[in-house]
Amino acid sequence: MPLFLNIDDVAAADLSGLNTNPADRVRAKGHDMKRVHGTEAAFAISLRKSGYHSSPHIHDFEQLNYIQEGEMWFFILDKGYHVKKGDFLRIPRNAIHWSWVKTKEPCLCYEVFCPPPPARKDRPDHSVGLFDEGEEVTPPRHSSGSYYIDLKFHGLDIKEIEARPAVNRKAETESVSV
Repeated sequence: MPLFLNIDDVAAADLSGLNTNPADRVRAKGHDMKRVHGTEAAFAISLRKSGYHSSPHIHDFEQLNYIQEGEMWFFILDKGYHVKKGDFLRIPRNAIHWSWVKTKEPCLCYEVFCPPPPARKDRPDHSVGLFDEGEEVTPPRHSSGSYYIDLKFHGLDIKEIEARPAVNRKAETESVSV
């Protein structure tokens, strides 16, 4: 595995199966991700399409997001964040969260995960390692991955949370929904 790759050398993973509504688990409402990783972190370019709405989940790695184009909502526990081009957002390790692209336009997001997410048994691992020949590839602190969460078990109502105004843009009204 090389230390360098071109974006065209990294396959896009179709993550449309993560949509919360089974009827929306189609590529047109999906989430395409190209991801590379080292031993300490992973970097992804994610295109979340109009209508993409992930299921609430947690993971034991921190996630940093930068919105390159478009806009979307991230929900962290009981707070909604409406992020737009030029915004950063951090999702703490083990925080219940999910995302939703409510606009007609897709959202292009750059993401950093630390430590790198592990390969999953339930879907192909499209992350490509950037390692020099002979370099140690075992992460120093292994991540155990992502887990889906039943919000009701935690006393949370997804519809009520998603109906609230964004905590980071109180003066603005919501963008046009799909």
